[in-house]
Amino acid sequence: MLKSTSNVGNFSNFSINGNIIVSSTPPTIGSGFGTGPTILANNTAAFKITVGTGGAANGVINFPAAPNGWIVYAQDVTAGTSLFLQQTASSSTSATVTSFNITTGLAGNMAAGDTILCVAMPY
Repeated sequence: MLKSTSNVGNFSNFSINGNIIVSSTPPTIGSGFGTGPTILANNTAAFKITVGTGGAANGVINFPAAPNGWIVYAQDVTAGTSLFLQQTASSSTSATVTSFNITTGLAGNMAAGDTILCVAMPY
């Protein structure tokens, strides 16, 4: 059963059989993504990260608690022709995203100011 703990036009969580699907508690940066990265989000479903100074090869995104973990699809829309992002870890409250060089396949830094667009789903 789909359930929304909501007011009209505003919600707290969407869940199915008590399992969170979307939370209005936005994700936060746990670590990485350079120095002083920012995150623009109003829920866990979709959000934007701007990489901070110095860049980084990976970053940890913190989420509200999920039953098992989080699946994150992330795309560097600034350096998408030279880097690809892949989720490399998951826990019930976080996910790690790592940047890889398209040519070499080795971890490579996202640059300061890169825009990372993300979609996340708890499992």
